[in-house]
Amino acid sequence: MPNTDDDFLVSGSSVVYDFNEQNVNGSNSNLQNLTQEFNNSVQQAASVLKLPTISEPISPTMKDFFQNDTQFYNKNSQYTINSSTKFENSDLPSNDLKLSVENKHFRNVEVANNNNADIKSFDGNVNSNFNSLRKERLRKKTGEVKFQRPSKEALDRAAIRSRLPPNKFSELEKMLFPKFFKEVILRRGFIELRNCVLLLWLLNPKKFISFPECFEKVGLILGEGGFEFSTMLSIIWNYLHRYRFINFGLFESPNIEATLETDNQKTSNLIPKKKKINIIIIGAGISGITTAREIQNIFIEAPEAERPNIIVLEARQRVGGRIFTFPLSSKFPNITKTPGVDLAAQIVTGFEGGNPLDVIIRSQLQLGLYYLKNASICPLHDIDGRPTDKEEDQFSERVFNECLNQACNSVLINGQLKIVTPLEKKFIASKTELNLSLGEVIDHYLQNHSSFSELSESQLRMFHWHQANLEFANATTLNNLSLHHWDQDDGYEFGGHHSMLKNGFGQVPEALKSGNKIQKEIKVKFNKIVDSIDIINTADGISESSTEGIVKVTCRDESEFEADAVVISIPLGTLKQKAIKFSPELPLWKSQAIERMGFGWFNKVVFVFPEVFWDPKVDVFGSVGSHVPGEINEYGDFLEIIYDPISYASNRGRNLVSTTGLPVLVSFVSGWAAVEMESESDAVIVNKAMTILAKILQGKRILNPIETIVTRWSKDEFSRGSYSYVANGSSGDDYDALGLTLWDKLFWAGEATNRHYPATVHGAYISGLRVATDISNRLLGPINDTNFKKEIFFTNLKKSKYSCWRKNCEHIIDERESLFDHISKYHQKTVASTNINSSTKDLNDPT
Repeated sequence: MPNTDDDFLVSGSSVVYDFNEQNVNGSNSNLQNLTQEFNNSVQQAASVLKLPTISEPISPTMKDFFQNDTQFYNKNSQYTINSSTKFENSDLPSNDLKLSVENKHFRNVEVANNNNADIKSFDGNVNSNFNSLRKERLRKKTGEVKFQRPSKEALDRAAIRSRLPPNKFSELEKMLFPKFFKEVILRRGFIELRNCVLLLWLLNPKKFISFPECFEKVGLILGEGGFEFSTMLSIIWNYLHRYRFINFGLFESPNIEATLETDNQKTSNLIPKKKKINIIIIGAGISGITTAREIQNIFIEAPEAERPNIIVLEARQRVGGRIFTFPLSSKFPNITKTPGVDLAAQIVTGFEGGNPLDVIIRSQLQLGLYYLKNASICPLHDIDGRPTDKEEDQFSERVFNECLNQACNSVLINGQLKIVTPLEKKFIASKTELNLSLGEVIDHYLQNHSSFSELSESQLRMFHWHQANLEFANATTLNNLSLHHWDQDDGYEFGGHHSMLKNGFGQVPEALKSGNKIQKEIKVKFNKIVDSIDIINTADGISESSTEGIVKVTCRDESEFEADAVVISIPLGTLKQKAIKFSPELPLWKSQAIERMGFGWFNKVVFVFPEVFWDPKVDVFGSVGSHVPGEINEYGDFLEIIYDPISYASNRGRNLVSTTGLPVLVSFVSGWAAVEMESESDAVIVNKAMTILAKILQGKRILNPIETIVTRWSKDEFSRGSYSYVANGSSGDDYDALGLTLWDKLFWAGEATNRHYPATVHGAYISGLRVATDISNRLLGPINDTNFKKEIFFTNLKKSKYSCWRKNCEHIIDERESLFDHISKYHQKTVASTNINSSTKDLNDPT
């Protein structure tokens, strides 16, 4: 039968073995005979499948690579014989539910049961006692051999869903695995095995996938180049696990439960005692909670290493930070529990292309979602409430897009704006300082547009609506945005429909904190407002210059906490306000990055009505502001328009009937409108919004709201704004600088540390994954392709009271010394940055 990309069946005689509890003779000779008999049988299967014959027979030494195993493996063959594999809870197409890889050099053989032929698992831990095999009897069976493989599209999708390139090395992989990358055969094998492991995880992310299980299910051998498959697979599994591509979030597994139960017993018998690691995380937003959760998840596969003690300090009385589902006080008939409304983060901006919230929300938590399939359709209403003219709107949008495109490809040469190619722009912009904002340059091209003099008042109003719409995405006015860098993250947006969580986004951080019956709850201390972070030198106490020593965190209530390392996951707005005092002071490259970056305002006005009196099928609608010609400043060939903020302000409204099940409307306010509302009372703001709503819904009976909520995030002490933007004078490099670890013990998380995914919940979540990896790499050692062995970070020293976690390190760590200082001094070469977005190699000095 021809080899195609589809599944196919090869019929014929083959030999399979299963186990039962009857004893066999335990002599080595008999065991060798049985092993040889099995190898002969696999040779027959190879003949049936017309695959290359076995190059090296199976050996019991494979015990090092799997436990509780149900199968025998051929060490260097290109296939394995195994029992059927079943997967659950997959949202992939059915043809993805087949295990193997695309390339001809890798094969997976499935035993199709015939005459009750099967493979029964035996009871015993192969890692701890491979002699348990001698207690089993091998029985010879015949059956039908079925070869299955997933499509190449399935494997590619698994990589894409993990934010990895499907057919090549990522930049991180090039850095970690130079040997694999340099050799074509190894590079190809690495990619295929990596994609296969990712597919296994994504098929059922509610279950932790251990290396033994991964080895069992992948069952592939890299037969070229003399490189042992199991070693490469071990490297790949450890890399994907450590760097949080697999086994992240919330999951369950009996194997994990057993590991957790025996963890204390294992560590208590170790000699010497390992220094207890204390880590403090400041901020229980999504990035802080994720960091804590993922450090715990990483250490699941390091049972010999005592897990760090993690404490999260949160200034509020809740988790989530800028994810806040506010419980409504309104009561409705037949509704026992009134749902809440999201006052900050609300939208999942697409699940496709690698958004990790896909795994968390849709697979693990399985939360209800409302997809905004009509989100791009936004009925626009003029100042009198009537719908705008579609042709005029399209014309105004075309003029705006032309001005925007010209602005984005402009550079300043000899005081004049010039439109250049993207390559020229990249070169010239990197050599010159351009102190012009995006808004200023858009205004310039509007004044010089061929249709500018022909624009009517209504067309100008709609032009400014599209300007305000762009401000809505950036939470600031266009005059604050960097001309060249405001959209530096555009290439990393996730695809698919935007969506909202029924019952609110707050379910996600709360679930990550709470854990489940397997994963322990994260310890959070509420109402802990951090005032200062000090490095305490072992000999001198607090020092203004020394960066060595443990970290002391002092709170407003005068409580103090000491730790080896601290994770700062507070919003950029509070950092810009210098709410926390650092001693020693932050270096200039860090503090200046904080100063250059922008932090915007995005507010909401929530209306709860007694009943629905609008079209419930419309997801979102907009209202333009009145246009008042502004003052024009002239700079030679350059023009800047200064608009009246009140006339410029535009608003968007969203219908929440589908997500809350209640008659709720929300007005989104950003840009100039958000600046205006910050200084007004709730009553004035609500009255203005109701006036606009009455104009839009002319002829309908307008009901008074029974509950209203007005947010002012810029006045919130613990956020001082909504989310970051690339301010004029800033760039994506500042996001990298903010995310860089400081003094090997101060780690930074949050959406403002993620240049590829800023201003989003998934960006904050990914930053938490990064920090968890960074801390774990320092404690557990690096993942690479040089003499790889899964490290056990203990020695047999008997004199050290507190010893290092690293293998063969005899350093005695003082009780008042931070383990991270020791790692920085003696293991610096093994500390690799997890911030692959930055070209910076040194974690402490980006200059």
